[in-house]
Amino acid sequence: MVKKKGIKGSLIPAPASTDAGGTYEAAEIIPAKIVEFYDPELKPEIDKDTVLSIYDGPRYGGKTLKELRAWCKSLNIPTSGSKKKLIDRLHEENIRFKAELITKKLEEKKALNDTISQKVQLLKKRKQRIERIREQRLKTLIETQQAFDSIEKELNDIKVTLKSFESIF
Repeated sequence: MVKKKGIKGSLIPAPASTDAGGTYEAAEIIPAKIVEFYDPELKPEIDKDTVLSIYDGPRYGGKTLKELRAWCKSLNIPTSGSKKKLIDRLHEENIRFKAELITKKLEEKKALNDTISQKVQLLKKRKQRIERIREQRLKTLIETQQAFDSIEKELNDIKVTLKSFESIF
């Protein structure tokens, strides 16, 4: 048994001929029937890591009203209201605390940067002062060396003159 190659199970009708015109013959389109079923036991899986509700989350969800009130009391925030209100207050306090912590860290970083900037400025001034002193000392050294060379030349001239007089007499 030889099978013909063709478009298998495609919604595009097969070409009627292979001529250059590219004509297609009308194929019968059979509508597909979609069957859905409902199973009350089958529930969509929810990834617990993607739960965005603070009320069900691991931090507040498993706490009792009594535990939440004790927590609020330890943070000096109001302890009256429903569980949802207490969770809202705790969550706001947590956000405020984090913002305060970030602000504190930024202030510390700014203070550190300011201190470093001040140290850099002091070092630059010190470097300029030392360069000026170095330049003055170098100038003094060169002048001293030139004076020494002049005296050395005069001494050598006297030695040569003495030698020449000694050789004559």
